[in-house]
Amino acid sequence: MTEKKFKVYKSSAGSGKTFTLVREFLRLVLRNPNNYRHILAITFTNKAANEMKSRIVNSLVNLAKPVDEWPEAQQTMIAPIREESGMNDEEIRQRATMVIANILHNYTDLSATTIDSFMQRVIRTFSLDLNLPQNYEVELNVDMLRQHAVDRLIDLAGSDKKLTSLLVHYLETKTEDDKSWRIEINLNEAAKSLFREDGVQQRDALKAMDYEDYRRYYGLIIKWISGLEAQLVKMGEQALNLLSANDLEIADFSHGKSGAIGYFVKLAQGRVGELAKPGSRIQTAVAEGEWTKKNQSQIIETRVERIAPQLVEIYRNSQELVQVSVQRYNTFNLLLKHLYPLAVLGSIENIIGEIREEKRILPISEFNRIIARVTQTETMPYIYERLGEKYHHLMIDEFQDTSLLQWQNLLPLVENALSENHVNLVVGDAKQAIYRWRSGEVDQFIALPRLHGVHSVVNQMREQVLVNQYEGHDLPVNWRSHKAIVEFNNSFFQHISMRLAEPYKAVYDTLNQQYNPAKNKGLVQTEFFHANDEPRQAMLERLPELIRELQSANYRLSDIAILCRTNNQGSEIARHLLADGIRVISSDSLLLGYAVNV
Repeated sequence: MTEKKFKVYKSSAGSGKTFTLVREFLRLVLRNPNNYRHILAITFTNKAANEMKSRIVNSLVNLAKPVDEWPEAQQTMIAPIREESGMNDEEIRQRATMVIANILHNYTDLSATTIDSFMQRVIRTFSLDLNLPQNYEVELNVDMLRQHAVDRLIDLAGSDKKLTSLLVHYLETKTEDDKSWRIEINLNEAAKSLFREDGVQQRDALKAMDYEDYRRYYGLIIKWISGLEAQLVKMGEQALNLLSANDLEIADFSHGKSGAIGYFVKLAQGRVGELAKPGSRIQTAVAEGEWTKKNQSQIIETRVERIAPQLVEIYRNSQELVQVSVQRYNTFNLLLKHLYPLAVLGSIENIIGEIREEKRILPISEFNRIIARVTQTETMPYIYERLGEKYHHLMIDEFQDTSLLQWQNLLPLVENALSENHVNLVVGDAKQAIYRWRSGEVDQFIALPRLHGVHSVVNQMREQVLVNQYEGHDLPVNWRSHKAIVEFNNSFFQHISMRLAEPYKAVYDTLNQQYNPAKNKGLVQTEFFHANDEPRQAMLERLPELIRELQSANYRLSDIAILCRTNNQGSEIARHLLADGIRVISSDSLLLGYAVNV
């Protein structure tokens, strides 16, 4: 059976995903000592990239030692490579020696890097092809760039008449929504969306509109909304005039304002949102003619019966108009709330462009978007032609934190490598997706080998290559945690999976990790506070007791860590423990103000 070349490891924490990636690296370089030049290992933080390099080099250094000095972990790692390749231990040692010598003489050819660093290399190399200035500077601190743009926007208020008017409208919308009046905070928060990958197309649309465009749209929307409300108010007034003309009052009808006649009161007030779902009383009145309360006088009954057909006609005409218009009405009202904020975002985006031109800077968040312009339209983009010759094997760690653009930008390299029958590797755990705030998209990891979301014809072809070469793996053993923790996690995840929607349910409901037989202890203890108690105070009182229980079981304070949801919670707990005589190391406890003698 032909070996599949696109290997995907979907496994849980502690199961040895990075260990597997390092082992695959060793398998490739021990087969051919020059292969290290053709491997691109990618992860998401500099710390993780450095750790990966360190583990690769240390593994090779250990294998270059005499065989009888190999650590046990190295023996475990090398066993499947020995069996698959047919090499004996001495041959493996000799090749490891060659590889480590090559790496030490050409260390820059060992490519274990972050995805941002790799994309920067691509852009630096092909800046001319991508129409970028040769001497641009990378702006790593996008928060500072955003703040600079917001400050400049506010500085222009007063001197720029249109911008001033725009900011006044913006403040009015925020005031109506009971939001903070501090405009710089609101603007800074809103501008974060300009640096998100999913805001790219919207950013281009914002650039195409100016203040006059927004003002014109605002006027058109107000005109349409006012027109609809005027039509409905006219119908409502027509119904209420029928009551007046026939000496009837709202109280003459069943349930008064809260009954069927209340519909026409709302109609006369133009309350479109409430008219879309008419109550059961008006529907019963229209269908069965039950307009008045029981034991009503005959005179009132006669008058109501006289106008009932007209009320029914007004009801049906108004409902016909409301049902046709309500979706647009609601959409337009939402647009009114966001139209001027969008206009402000457009102004901030334009100012960011000006700052980039002035300082000749390129925000790191732009890298993927720039490369995507090319990768999404060409089967083998020209910017990757040289890289495709260099890199035969891509290994991506923590894939669950990859964004859509990042993965789609790497796809041409993966497709090219697979087409030449080279192994590519992806490892990750959907349960550990922590970078949604920076556009990490766990759904695309769940979907593998399929591509998540809408994609181009070019990507459909790439998807078929992934499907044809896909080989899924699971790493069943948790080597990190003790038995009690593994079993607790198994039970917990299987329980919560029943409450999740597809496809997330599938991530958890098959979880059944095994534990390392050498780690057969551990403890998981959960405590719940009574709903009538003050949970915060109860927790603060219980923590010192738990810590002293652990100390009595011969655990040191340095063995204990307390995880909190917020920094404020952490500060409060640290203060409470210090006051209780328990020494704590935290960002607050190191402050002079918390010293016992102060």
